[in-house]
Amino acid sequence: MLLNLCCISALSGIEANPSQDIDALIALAERESALPVDRAVARVSALRGLIEGIDPHGQYLTADEVVLDRLSSASSRLGLGLDWRWDDASALVTRVVPGSPAALAGLHPGCRIDAVDNVPASSPRLFAAAFRRGNGSLRLQYRTLDGTPSDGELQPTAMTDSGLTATDRPATGILRLRIGRFLPADGTTAGTTTPTFKAFHRLISEPDTRACIVDLRGCPGGTLQAAIEIAAGWLPIGASVIEQVGRDPARSRAWRADVPRFPSIPVVVLVDGSTASSGEILAEALRRVRGAPVVGQPTVGKWSIQQLFMLAGGDAVQLTVATVRPPGGAPLNSPLQPDVVVAQDQIVTWTRWRAELTQASILPPDAQLERAVRLAQILATAP
Repeated sequence: MLLNLCCISALSGIEANPSQDIDALIALAERESALPVDRAVARVSALRGLIEGIDPHGQYLTADEVVLDRLSSASSRLGLGLDWRWDDASALVTRVVPGSPAALAGLHPGCRIDAVDNVPASSPRLFAAAFRRGNGSLRLQYRTLDGTPSDGELQPTAMTDSGLTATDRPATGILRLRIGRFLPADGTTAGTTTPTFKAFHRLISEPDTRACIVDLRGCPGGTLQAAIEIAAGWLPIGASVIEQVGRDPARSRAWRADVPRFPSIPVVVLVDGSTASSGEILAEALRRVRGAPVVGQPTVGKWSIQQLFMLAGGDAVQLTVATVRPPGGAPLNSPLQPDVVVAQDQIVTWTRWRAELTQASILPPDAQLERAVRLAQILATAP
């Protein structure tokens, strides 16, 4: 049997409380460790641990990661029509806008972008720069859901994006609205309604709609205002939707209903393990204020608002600056549990979304959606 032997010795040159001095600890490792030490990597790792130990939703981001973070949800503004998140040294596509350049190039939720114009994702800064060129076409090398290598050419173009990724009628009188991301209002005028709310209001007000399925699966959040507006559509004007509480009083407020009313029809909500932040807030609010049953799988449990603080040199720290709670209630701090649990692997959901995106004549099964449709039909016919 081999034993790890550890000797303890007094060290000079280190202050009484070395945990306060990251550079001193790195210097100690450089001097005493038998393993190679990369000072830059060690410092970033230490800072990541510091922030994550303080804040479960906090992050320390390097300058390259800041660029990627800002770019990952900005591709609609760049005329591409997809969102992605950095995952395992590739860009995992999480949302594709129907009819966008990304959709026309064959990209779909769940595929992984490995390179842009032959610039590999392993070079984050160059990868981001290739995305942001803004003129001419882009050639993306990516892997499909089953891992098959593929490529597609994107021609950036001006486009409209409401944040609604799918709208359909899976059964007579049943409207499904899938929200991929809550987008901010156009302009800076206070009270301006968001494009997500405007599209939602227009579609749910169509005649012959007897029930609505709000599909929040895969929704990472986005602008809180949009989620509040949709929940508020079923509340009296002035009623409190959710309360936001921050250490700084300026970040505390009660979000109130101040938008046009929606038709008084039954609502069913779909969630999964990727539903987070504003998506969870909307799901909880619809269940609380509208009695909407929630179907699917437990959500992420990210009931908070983050802000990015820039540091010298381009690095940044993301910190939770506010939490949310129901009006007069306790802060929310755990995943939202569905009323009807329907387990489903994410790749099954992505496969269905890919077929919807390409308007396939035969759609793969989606047990979660099918259960939501049955519930919506029952509620629509209830006295």
